[in-house]
Amino acid sequence: MGEKESLAVESFDAGITLLAGGNNAGIIWEGVATGSVRDDHIKAGISREQANHIYQIVNPTIMAKHNKTKHLLMINGLYDEAMPVKYTIELWEALERPKIKWYPCAHASMVFFLGRIVGDIIHFIREVN
Repeated sequence: MGEKESLAVESFDAGITLLAGGNNAGIIWEGVATGSVRDDHIKAGISREQANHIYQIVNPTIMAKHNKTKHLLMINGLYDEAMPVKYTIELWEALERPKIKWYPCAHASMVFFLGRIVGDIIHFIREVN
């Protein structure tokens, strides 16, 4: 997809998300990899409630209602500390429970499953064609 294309705006036959979740402010406040971003917000005097309001315009969970993609596959890690699982589930629910594939890994260790991920992506593409 190019800069101006989005699953929430364009009508695609199929789409795949990788390590995705919703609720940007929640991810910033609770994600292990986003601690410095959270600290910067706090230093700037931005509370979590304010961050919720600021990030609403780009919150994937809120934008999900505009999703026009016919077939969607979400690929996520069960032990992801950067993308807390509860925010993946929040996005999954908002997208009306598309197909989701969980791998027994964290965010960075997803790399050890690349072969399986590629296989699952190929299977998904063949399935929707």
